[in-house]
Amino acid sequence: MYSIFLRWWLFAILIAVGGVFGWNLNLFHNIWENDTTKISFLIMGIFLFHSLWAGVQSLSLSRQLKNKVFTNKLRQSKRHIEIGWFASDMCLNLGMIGTIWGFILMLAGFVNVDVSNIKSVQGLLTSMSGGMSIALYTTLTGLVCSQILKVQFFNLENAVTSCDNFPEGDSQDVVDARAALIQAESVMTHAEKSKNEAAAAKNKAMTSLQQVEEQDG
Repeated sequence: MYSIFLRWWLFAILIAVGGVFGWNLNLFHNIWENDTTKISFLIMGIFLFHSLWAGVQSLSLSRQLKNKVFTNKLRQSKRHIEIGWFASDMCLNLGMIGTIWGFILMLAGFVNVDVSNIKSVQGLLTSMSGGMSIALYTTLTGLVCSQILKVQFFNLENAVTSCDNFPEGDSQDVVDARAALIQAESVMTHAEKSKNEAAAAKNKAMTSLQQVEEQDG
């Protein structure tokens, strides 16, 4: 019944493996050096936070689905999923902002360029290269993080939809009271069974006593 959390856990392992490969390929170092706006790392921070949040929600929903007891946490999970969709869109939008900022830096190099001066042209090329790096890295980071978040919260949304097929449970106090009632009924049943066994033993003893008296008589 923990299939919801296990799907998220498998996805988290794949993300971790991808992160290790990116680290070994110096991908994060290149992004840090070339993205002077650091928007890419802001996107990564939003992505990591909401990925962990999705894991917590997946575990909570798995437990509720296992026990088939749904309280106000189900409605809270729906609100969390809406925030998750918003976070995925935010990652994409931040990537687009980085793209626009990179193009602005590229175009800004043409303002004071002197085509007859080699150093001025070299400065223009450097400015264009830096702006293009910002545009490409922020766009790539925003797209990847946004899509991965959408997959995680799509998994959660399907889980909430499956939970909606079960009747919504009562509060925790009512659940505890019902558990106590079931336990009390079990004790009463055991006591009634013991009482019947005692009555049967008494009847058997009386029957044996009567038989003995008849033989003596």
